[in-house]
Amino acid sequence: MAITADSSKVIASCVDDRVVIVDLAADGHPASFVTLVDPPGSALAPMCGPYAVTLDEGDGERTAWVSCYQSGRLIAVDVDAAAIDEIRHENDAASPYRLR
Repeated sequence: MAITADSSKVIASCVDDRVVIVDLAADGHPASFVTLVDPPGSALAPMCGPYAVTLDEGDGERTAWVSCYQSGRLIAVDVDAAAIDEIRHENDAASPYRLR
């Protein structure tokens, strides 16, 4: 799990191949779910198995980096857009950050 520097959002991994972004500053604390892989697995059989989350808030962008236990991938999530960051996303073959 990661919390933004301004404490406005928390990003947490979910075992069902998603992350949840909770807006702590908004009334009702709305949550947005981002599916990390297509097709996603289930909580019983994840394809990615998201585990750790770390946050990069440089250059005016907030990117959550999510490690996948099952696949060894490192996936970039745009926190403000609540979507996969296709520009910064690392795929298995090209990633210098391969976890396995």
